[in-house]
Amino acid sequence: MNNRQVAQFLEFPKDFESCKDLVSILSSVTGTSFIDKKGILSCIHPSIEKVVFATNQTDPKANMKNLTDESGVVATQLEVMNLSSDPETGTNHWNLSMDDPNWQRFLPNLLPLSYNLLLNSCQQSEHFHRFLDHLAVVSSKVPRTIATANRRCMCQLPHIMGFTEKSLENFQAEIKLLGFYKKQPGEAPLPGLTKHRTPIEMAFCTIREDAKSLHSHLACQGTANLVVDACTHIWNGIEVIPMSKRLKISVKDFYQRHSMTGHCLAVSYRPIFSKLAGSLNGKFIEIPLNHEHSKIENSLPRSHSNESLSDAAFTQTVRSAEEVIDQYFTGQILCGLVVMHYEALPESVTIIEQLDQICVRPVYFSKENELRSRVFAEKLGIEAGWNCHISLAEEEPTTSKKIEVAHEQFVKQKPSAPKFRRRIALSESNLESLDCQSLIRGSPSLRKMSMISAKVGPIPNIARLPTGVRNVRPHLEDVDNVPLLVGLFTDSTTAAVEEMVEIMQENGEVVMVIGSSRNPSNSTLFSKANISICVDDVEESACRLTDHISDININEMSSKLIALATDFRLDHFKVQKLSTLIVCARHRMSSFRHSLLFLLYSSLMFSVTILLSTFFFLPIVFTHSQTILSSFVHLPLLFLGTLFTSFEPKSNIIRIAPKNSDEIPKVEKLKTVSTFILQFVPSAFYINVVFLFMLMSNSNMMCSFSDISCIFNTDGSAGSQPLLGEFNETRTIGNVSLSTETIRHIMGLQITVIYCVLSSSFVYRLSSLWYEFPAKCLYWDLAVLISVGTQIIYSYLRGVQLADLFSLLPLILLLSWLVVIVIVNELIKLRRIRQFTREQRRTKFEFDTKLGMNSPY
Repeated sequence: MNNRQVAQFLEFPKDFESCKDLVSILSSVTGTSFIDKKGILSCIHPSIEKVVFATNQTDPKANMKNLTDESGVVATQLEVMNLSSDPETGTNHWNLSMDDPNWQRFLPNLLPLSYNLLLNSCQQSEHFHRFLDHLAVVSSKVPRTIATANRRCMCQLPHIMGFTEKSLENFQAEIKLLGFYKKQPGEAPLPGLTKHRTPIEMAFCTIREDAKSLHSHLACQGTANLVVDACTHIWNGIEVIPMSKRLKISVKDFYQRHSMTGHCLAVSYRPIFSKLAGSLNGKFIEIPLNHEHSKIENSLPRSHSNESLSDAAFTQTVRSAEEVIDQYFTGQILCGLVVMHYEALPESVTIIEQLDQICVRPVYFSKENELRSRVFAEKLGIEAGWNCHISLAEEEPTTSKKIEVAHEQFVKQKPSAPKFRRRIALSESNLESLDCQSLIRGSPSLRKMSMISAKVGPIPNIARLPTGVRNVRPHLEDVDNVPLLVGLFTDSTTAAVEEMVEIMQENGEVVMVIGSSRNPSNSTLFSKANISICVDDVEESACRLTDHISDININEMSSKLIALATDFRLDHFKVQKLSTLIVCARHRMSSFRHSLLFLLYSSLMFSVTILLSTFFFLPIVFTHSQTILSSFVHLPLLFLGTLFTSFEPKSNIIRIAPKNSDEIPKVEKLKTVSTFILQFVPSAFYINVVFLFMLMSNSNMMCSFSDISCIFNTDGSAGSQPLLGEFNETRTIGNVSLSTETIRHIMGLQITVIYCVLSSSFVYRLSSLWYEFPAKCLYWDLAVLISVGTQIIYSYLRGVQLADLFSLLPLILLLSWLVVIVIVNELIKLRRIRQFTREQRRTKFEFDTKLGMNSPY
């Protein structure tokens, strides 16, 4: 297995080249870092998860929150309806469906909400993106706030309700747009939350003229705190009723709870009887902090007289921001709330599960806060509870300034008149230094909202884990290694992720980084990783009801440029092949390691054999030509035969990659030395003992007692003929003697056969002989045949008779010794398998140990 085979497995082009050894790196990967979410781990658009609306129906089985008015009478209730999103097989489409089979009984409640989503749909996304850019600049000046794109494609809900494109035929005129926002400082951080930022208060409105009436329709979507304050009434499915104070608090409570973990959007409506000036169309208007909201009216006007029509300002034009706020952003009717969450792609859940099974730790670096990150990580299957996640955001130093003047001016001050010129808005300089803790202490409304936030807030992460990437190294040195075991890092920036990857590599981790091919900031992270993969995003249209995908050429070009910083680029559906590729790479590197050990052991055994013959003052066992044949032909062939083994184990073997280390553990050294001594050194003694025995049994000593002279005959050609005529009485002594050269060839054949038998235990190193017979490996069979065949041909070419080469006594000794070798090999292999299984189980147990198993909750 090499880079070319990896390219073929992943279906890369034939001209694919890489300067890295991908097989060795993939085999040693211990952790996989996912640095992008949208299009890689989740779909691009969030899916609708809950819809909330007001109703007067009483159903004890429904998931409702009973609300009572000031008199204690059960009046309006908030109904929470759950929805599910399921992907279509073989496509990128997601189908939206109601969990409640009897949802149609709430059709009168859902129709106005859906119609509002149709009027203010994703077709205005381009204008909303400009509004979002404006909010991003504003939020950078407002403490603890962030511009969140919580308004997404929600066209599937109107489609379920039965709305089509023909439903907008009455609104053919130009669409007018307005954006509202308030520089409200974010909530004070709750205990256990690091750098939690509240979405900045905003509302995005569309105004459409009705061709069949004299008025226009304003559809508003935004954060609940701002939209609900602009609402005086609510639709309960039957009629428009005034919103009580308790109802407003409960709606904000629901928004506060769900905006922490997802995207929550309040939807409201208002009829418009005046014209909006063209100069205000598309403008973004700031709502002052001390703006007085309209008082709740008990009833709406239901009829107009002819005199009132002339005074109703149907022809009046709104030309100032003050008039826009007074006439457009007050007296609205709340239709409901929509909660959206990102759904994990099934392919992403599968790849994370596969990586977890092969003990490659999946790590998700989330750019979002802890709450949203934990919700999505649990959908992926990553442990994200207590003691299982780390925030990489640095803790903000608490300011010691006391802004009493700002508190007096902006909190306690009441406007004397509702005129826009007398409404005072906070300046950016004051907002930067505003102490929200003093605001909470001084403002009853803010104190109440803070109490609500603490009441609905999540369980804080009070585990002994570092906060901020700069505190990770001291924690690893002084406390424990838990930061290397967590699977979720929140509040991640590019610099923080880059440093965290370096920390992992410093502690022996081999990191594989997987990110989007359309995120330019990933280039530096790709260059830091041991192996980096950029993945093409899942293609999804801007609207979930259409299949149109724009700018394909531009996306393809940008992906190719970013892919230059990575090792290779993958299609999203090919990512699932990584786990199989890692397992195959581990098997190949394990076979390579065992084959190298066999080559080392065999070479040392050959050297020990020659050294022992010298030590016992014997003739040299092997000639130079035999040494060259064994060293450059037999051993390399057997090395290749044990290397290219098929990966079809009958036992469930999990090869877990160890950490990257420059030093070999002492235990491994002892195992290597003991294996060589027990498995190979006895064969070296056997060769020398048999060689000595053959020399002694084939030596002819012919003596003449007249002159007491003795001659040792070692010449095989004259072995059966006496050299001297006077020694006729001893002619029958050496009839079957073998020469030293012939004996050396017999020893060469024996050591070749011994090498072949010894190599059989390295073919399937983790399987016993009765489970995986070495003859199943065709490469090893071919190597054995070539090795034995070349040895026989070599002896024959050197003039050795085959009958002498296959003498009966050496063959009996060889077969007996081979039985001993097989028994010893299997005993050693069984012990090594038990040790390996025990180590792997311990490593697997440590890997699978849940960090939150000792949670105090």
